Amino acid sequence: MYLKKAKTKDEKLHMRAVADLGCIICHKMGYPGSPAELHHIISNTGMGKKATNYEVIPLCPHHHRNSEESYHHSPKKFDDKWQKFNPGKPHILRDGLSVTSIDGNFGGNDLDSLKDVMERTGEIHYEASYTTLTPVYYECEEVKKLVDPWKDWIARSHFIRLPPGGFFPTHCDGDRINDPEVFRIIVPIQNVNPPTFHFMFGGGATMLPIYWNQGTAYFMNTHKPHCLFNNSVNSPSIWFIMNIKVCEEAVQAQKFAVYT
Repeated sequence: MYLKKAKTKDEKLHMRAVADLGCIICHKMGYPGSPAELHHIISNTGMGKKATNYEVIPLCPHHHRNSEESYHHSPKKFDDKWQKFNPGKPHILRDGLSVTSIDGNFGGNDLDSLKDVMERTGEIHYEASYTTLTPVYYECEEVKKLVDPWKDWIARSHFIRLPPGGFFPTHCDGDRINDPEVFRIIVPIQNVNPPTFHFMFGGGATMLPIYWNQGTAYFMNTHKPHCLFNNSVNSPSIWFIMNIKVCEEAVQAQKFAVYT
């Protein structure tokens, strides 16, 4: 788990100087001086490694996150494939988009609580029951980049979208504490930090907000108590969740590929 560290004075000066350059894409198009925010690059750090505050480039909101041309764009072609996440709890606002399922199609049990699925069907289901990649993987290059380091050990994986007011109450994931079947990789995508979104982690008085770097992969022990709430007025929060089968190869890959 990565906890945000305060920026040093030198980092702040560097980041301000880079932002003052204006969006580099707008500049190339003949529109210099477009107000910019900073995008942390990860190409030189390995999948999921957080870039330092010196490894940033200036992009305007349009080219960074707010359009089909943006770096963090989620393709519109799958808008109609989002479905209710954990439909047994319709009062909680949240949706999911399957990246894996049992058969590679949408509309199965892969976005439901495994406990609810087993009670409803009488069949045993595990996170590792959902290993067939859906078209989201095959048709989205950014998704492929995130999944490919784990492809050989991929289990149930999906995007989760929490609209304004969406939340997960305080909970601990799974009944796998003594003999874990999978470990979990989390990639924050959009609207993931205070003040508009809170991901609280810990227990009791020690529960603290986590600050995330968008697009970075994190290992997280979700057996520990955590809760999420989107208190934004108009911005959904989007996360990519990967469950990875526990094996020696996957554990070794995790050590070098993500923040812990």
